[in-house]
Amino acid sequence: MTTKNTCNENAYIFKATKQAELTQYLNEHKGAVVALGATVAGGLVALDEETQNNIGENFDEETSQEIQAVGAVTAVGGIAYCLFNADECSNVTATIASYETATKEIDDNLTRADETIVTLNTDIERLTEKQNELQQSIDNMEENINYTQQKIEELQPIGLAKILNNL
Repeated sequence: MTTKNTCNENAYIFKATKQAELTQYLNEHKGAVVALGATVAGGLVALDEETQNNIGENFDEETSQEIQAVGAVTAVGGIAYCLFNADECSNVTATIASYETATKEIDDNLTRADETIVTLNTDIERLTEKQNELQQSIDNMEENINYTQQKIEELQPIGLAKILNNL
């Protein structure tokens, strides 16, 4: 297994562990989760202009008003729960935000790690090419050395003979 795979697997395992912890925490605080969801969803239906336009385009006027009224009641119900359970709703909101930040940080780290790995692989390829070029130069030099040694060996007897003749 490569270092990249090991690091990524560890990061994904860590991320999955954090997501499992969050899921368990949210399961332990279902009332606050439902209240917060109701507040957001109901508020969007009752107050968000774009959501109201979408409802208005897909339903007749009476149904649109009923949907918005249900949204408002839903939001008020969520707000009421959170008013009476402020600590729990606050803690759930903070925990969700904390886990989202941690998850984003893990994702950002994985992205940076992948980018670094790509850069390093490019550098490895470039250095491998340079190594191959240098090895070719070494091989050529060794061929030249061998050729020169062979010629020296061939010329040595001739040189000795000339020296002996001149004596």
